[in-house]
Amino acid sequence: MPPSPVEVLAGAERMYFQILVKKPFSPQSRFEFFTLSTFNTEYSTTDADPSMVIPVQLNLVLGSGFRALAGVEANSKAGFTPIAGGSFQYFARRFTAISTASMGLNPDADLKFLGIYEFRPALTATTDLYLRGQVIAKQGLAVNRHKKTVVSFRGGLRKGPLIYGAGANLDWTGGDYEFDTIIGPFVRWVFP
Repeated sequence: MPPSPVEVLAGAERMYFQILVKKPFSPQSRFEFFTLSTFNTEYSTTDADPSMVIPVQLNLVLGSGFRALAGVEANSKAGFTPIAGGSFQYFARRFTAISTASMGLNPDADLKFLGIYEFRPALTATTDLYLRGQVIAKQGLAVNRHKKTVVSFRGGLRKGPLIYGAGANLDWTGGDYEFDTIIGPFVRWVFP
């Protein structure tokens, strides 16, 4: 079974939480469940503007890393959207690559790309360097409007299931590309 990483990034004014779950229905099944759920908010309870995105996908494993997907996305800002698309996933001891393109089956015809790329070279027998780049980009095709782009970077150390270090989320929202950041330490635990 693939592991399920849970991560918290603590910025100066905001925090970010992410959990990735990818589980086959059984060891021999061609169907699997996938979600990359995110939540971020300010620490202040008076100025809080929380944001939560929870995609819930059913993947059909086609072979050679390719998958077809269908599901829904619940978004605290944009509401509920059915989605369909495809994905390529590659997992190795030192490298992970996930690239997913999906289309929102909504009036705006949202096209979304998710890319997660990790590199974990060994430093010692018990410690790995941990490097990750992640991008989420969403464009409303029917309205020809940028909706969201988030580019995330992580750099740190991995000792068994614990990963820790420094991270940054760069976030552009809407047609005016309103910019926000979360920069700070992160901790990640990889559940088996």
